[in-house]
Amino acid sequence: MAETVICTKTEFCNFFKSLPFNIASYYSNTFPYNCLYNHGGTPNVWSADCWNMIKAAIWNDLQLPVPAGAYSYVPGKYGLYDWNGTQLLSKCSDVSSDFSSITQGEFLLTADGTHAAIYVDTVTDGTYYWNVVECTPIWANGIQFTWVDTDGTRRQNQGGAISVAWAYHGKLPWVDYVEAPPPPDPPTPAPDLPSKNIYTFTVDDDIKKITITRNGSGTDERSFIVDENVNEIIIDIEDINA
Repeated sequence: MAETVICTKTEFCNFFKSLPFNIASYYSNTFPYNCLYNHGGTPNVWSADCWNMIKAAIWNDLQLPVPAGAYSYVPGKYGLYDWNGTQLLSKCSDVSSDFSSITQGEFLLTADGTHAAIYVDTVTDGTYYWNVVECTPIWANGIQFTWVDTDGTRRQNQGGAISVAWAYHGKLPWVDYVEAPPPPDPPTPAPDLPSKNIYTFTVDDDIKKITITRNGSGTDERSFIVDENVNEIIIDIEDINA
């Protein structure tokens, strides 16, 4: 089955960005606890590992599995099988080791293929800055924000502790990375023309000529003898309409 696009990069990232802030989680690489397994509790607690978190999210249409005891493991759905990180990278397009060119929603993988994550662009809580979501046993032990530098250096947060670097990034086939621009603003409707003529008068002081514009279009030019000391001109509308 061919891979099927299920979301935009914004939708993809918004799902992953919601996890560290909104759920309790911990790392597990044992099936089925590595597939966004819902352990229940108050509040609920989920577990996952790095690339099974990503696969489970796609299999479950960017939703967390509920109720307690639920998890997401549907190999083949949307053309996504039970692949490891290296196999997932092989399905990506525009694979690169130049992290200055990375874009929102891309898949990240270490050089040895043992760890993966999603680049979500910059997120902050007002104190720390992050741009990656991953599930790892280090640092916060679970689904958490981390940081990647433009050279692939992997950090706990921007400028923070360093761990094994990211080596590759690429675009997953289940995500649309070319989003349509927002529709243009609707045109401003033309104002209803009044039932009576509206006249705009422009006075040219040099040649003493008044230009009369009727309803914004259709210009009449009428010349008047204007004494330089005259401050007001009274025009017979009937004469203009003639």
